Amino acid sequence: DLSHLEKIAFQVDLDIPKFQRFAQALGVKVHKIGPVKFKGRLSGGGLKLLADGKALFGKTAISGKLEGSLRDAGMKMSGDLSTPLLHVQDIRNIFDLNKLIAAQARAAIPDHKDLGRLRGSMQVDLGLKAAKIADAGKRVSKLDAQLKYNDRVVRLDPFRVRYLGGQISSTLNINLKQDVPRIKV
Repeated sequence: DLSHLEKIAFQVDLDIPKFQRFAQALGVKVHKIGPVKFKGRLSGGGLKLLADGKALFGKTAISGKLEGSLRDAGMKMSGDLSTPLLHVQDIRNIFDLNKLIAAQARAAIPDHKDLGRLRGSMQVDLGLKAAKIADAGKRVSKLDAQLKYNDRVVRLDPFRVRYLGGQISSTLNINLKQDVPRIKV
C-alpha cells in the first residue's frame, strides 16, 4: 500500500522480451505483443505516480511523461507521448496490457469490487505525436492529437494528420458504451 508514502523515486530498467509468455505466467491470456521495455524514472507518493522515460511496446518506441493519480472520483492519467514511428497494431495490443494490469490489480486488492467503479470513472488526457505511421506508406504522416477519455467515450480533439502533402484536421468521438463502438467525425 503506497498511499501512506510521502515520496518515492527510483530508476527503472524493465525488459520483457516476450510479453505474451510473461502474461501467461501471471495467468492472463493476451495476443502476441512482442517485447515490452521501459527505461526511465518512476516517482510519486500517496496515490500519485509519475513515469518519465522511454518505452518500447511491440515495435513502437515511445518517449514522454505520464502522470497517474487515484482519487475518490476515480483514476486520472495525463501526459505527453511521442514516437518516430507508430505501428497501428500496437494500439490494439495496449488493450491486452490493460487486461493484465486489471487482473493483477484484482489479485492484489482483496476488495476489488470498487475497481469497476474506478475504471468506469477513469479520465485520460494525453498529447500524442507520431512522425510516421507504419503501413500507411508515404501518404500519411505527422499525427498530432489530444486524446481524452471519460465515461467510456474517447475524444480526439484536435486530430491532425498529414495526407498527400496536405493536412487533415478533425475531431473524432468514439463512443465505447455499445457493443459496436460508434464513431463520429
